[in-house]
Amino acid sequence: MKGISKKNNLGKNQLRRVYCSWCRNKKSCGLLDEEKKYCCACYSREILAELEQEGLLIDSAQEALDNYRSGVIACQCLGVGKTRVKHTSYDGSG
Repeated sequence: MKGISKKNNLGKNQLRRVYCSWCRNKKSCGLLDEEKKYCCACYSREILAELEQEGLLIDSAQEALDNYRSGVIACQCLGVGKTRVKHTSYDGSG
């Protein structure tokens, strides 16, 4: 039984590393946050914006934030949209 509970705990820890700690519904691509603790949207909205207001951002972080905001660099936190396929069952409903 110990092996099973250890395996489950590892799975939970891995999920914490992959999903954003704030919104918990976006995977973190690590573009702005190398530790992949927060998704780019939360990281830029919360941490970087606060540092920017206080004038504490270093040049490279400011450039990355500006590029993210202008869409020059595209993060993968939002993922790709799934294409919807129209399904019709054999009886014509659907």
